[in-house]
Amino acid sequence: MKSLVSQRLTDFVASKKISHRQFEKECGLYQGFINSLGKTIANDKLELITKKYPDLSVDWLLTGRGEMYTEIPPSSEHEDRLEFIKSLIEKYEKTIKEKDARIEKLTDILLDEKNHHHESH
Repeated sequence: MKSLVSQRLTDFVASKKISHRQFEKECGLYQGFINSLGKTIANDKLELITKKYPDLSVDWLLTGRGEMYTEIPPSSEHEDRLEFIKSLIEKYEKTIKEKDARIEKLTDILLDEKNHHHESH
């Protein structure tokens, strides 16, 4: 099953009426990049994509919120946009790490409960 990010990127590429391979080539990404995506995209890869396709909404790509396309900022705002994108990615990576830690903690609690339950029988 494709990740949500991979599916949204597939939808974006389809909206451009180009192949995955053409998109990957244009962005300087390796063949199969889109299909190999997990929960998020590394900063450097996202930067390659947004340089080639500044109309792609990063918020939509990473979270599904808002519209697929964004207004293209004037080039003087490009650096600000990249900083904004990097801060968004950092925020999402932090959220994912926090959720992973919570899942690990809850898993430990469940395992402790299961072990305690077996010991008492």
